[in-house]
Amino acid sequence: MYRSVRHIDVIIARSFLELVIYFFTFVLLLVILAFIGIPISLAHLNVVLFCWLTLFLFGFGLAMIMMVVGYYGGEISKIIGLIFTILYFVSGIMYSIHIIPEPYLSYLLYIPFVHNIELMRNALSPTYPAYHIDITYFLKWMVAVNFLGLLMYKAVEKDLIRSK
Repeated sequence: MYRSVRHIDVIIARSFLELVIYFFTFVLLLVILAFIGIPISLAHLNVVLFCWLTLFLFGFGLAMIMMVVGYYGGEISKIIGLIFTILYFVSGIMYSIHIIPEPYLSYLLYIPFVHNIELMRNALSPTYPAYHIDITYFLKWMVAVNFLGLLMYKAVEKDLIRSK
């Protein structure tokens, strides 16, 4: 790595690239849904953009943590991939969370992504049930993950610079 480019610069650039790619994919999906006749409400577009921004910031903090864990962890990075796969399927991205029965729904609501995704769904479709969403829970997690990620990066920055 060049001296003037630090590891955090790579994380920032990659995060913005992912944000732009996912944003244009999202816009393309909205256009396709409108084309085939599925109604989408853009009345709460500010809420959707807020959800995208907070999800981006959460992902940035998580990337900082994973960079440090991957540097020192070695074999633990294989387990992290498995954990993220499980989180992907239980976070409510591929299905609506309100179809889950109540004893299990309360456990799934501990996953912070659920609140962000459900709020985004509610903003795009106002008839979507949103009685279980607590965006402040997600925002607290976002701040904590960013704080921990930046703290971990700052603690090991010199070791990362000295590495290959």
